[in-house]
Amino acid sequence: MMEKSNEDCPIRGPYNVTPFKRALILCATKVFQKFKSHRKGGTAVLLPFGFVVKRGKHVNLVEVETIRLVSQNTTIPVPEVCLAFKHVKTGETYVVERRIKGEMLMHVWWRSSEATKIKILQQLRAIVLELREIRAPEGTGVHNVCGGPLEDMKVSWALVPFGPFKTIEDFHYWLRDGYSGSRGLTGPPWDDLNKMLDVHLNGRWPLKFTHADLHHGNIMIDGDHITGIIDWGSAGWFPAYWEYARASIDTLGGHCDRKYVDHWLEPYLKEREAEMTRVVCHEH
Repeated sequence: MMEKSNEDCPIRGPYNVTPFKRALILCATKVFQKFKSHRKGGTAVLLPFGFVVKRGKHVNLVEVETIRLVSQNTTIPVPEVCLAFKHVKTGETYVVERRIKGEMLMHVWWRSSEATKIKILQQLRAIVLELREIRAPEGTGVHNVCGGPLEDMKVSWALVPFGPFKTIEDFHYWLRDGYSGSRGLTGPPWDDLNKMLDVHLNGRWPLKFTHADLHHGNIMIDGDHITGIIDWGSAGWFPAYWEYARASIDTLGGHCDRKYVDHWLEPYLKEREAEMTRVVCHEH
């Protein structure tokens, strides 16, 4: 299949907004605030007529551009963005989307039959393969679709933006906080840290477009059919192993059953262990 590419991606600012629409959304969000759920970086408020608004200081307009990129270059089911804007006074970004039919995979996986699970995993594999066909433009590093910093609370605590990085090597150097060797020290944790360093220094990976947060709360299901992939706020260009490393540590595999992750993602076992070492050391 022919590789696809994205054009330069400037952040286009407010999307499909008029003063009336802005006032209407601000008012509706207040009225229906009790129908909210917490999402990464903000909250999601359910509105009437099949709409949902994501709001928060860590919700950003880059996600709108990410959804635009994916919808224009793939057949992956993504949210339909109706309007988006940043509230100047509060610093919060509002993104209004049409609600996707179905329920989160986290609510149905445990009671699904093995046949249903296999069907879902086959669809997930096709989705990831299609996502990875989007070709990185010349000069792409590790960054979001607009060339700017990334946000992921599992990587940078408290959702502090990180990057952009010109190269994968720069990204790895930041990930390990500049660690360059134990200088003769052995035993835990130095042996694991040195293995991580070896992976970072000697591995070679192409850049692939990556969702980076494909856990069971971001996959919408209706029966045995995937109806949507949501929450693209962590997406961007990453080394090819990143989707697998993150998913097998703390996403679908972590919450449901890790044995299934290899059914829909190409395994990168050494890279997963390196990332697990980084996470453990970061937490302690």
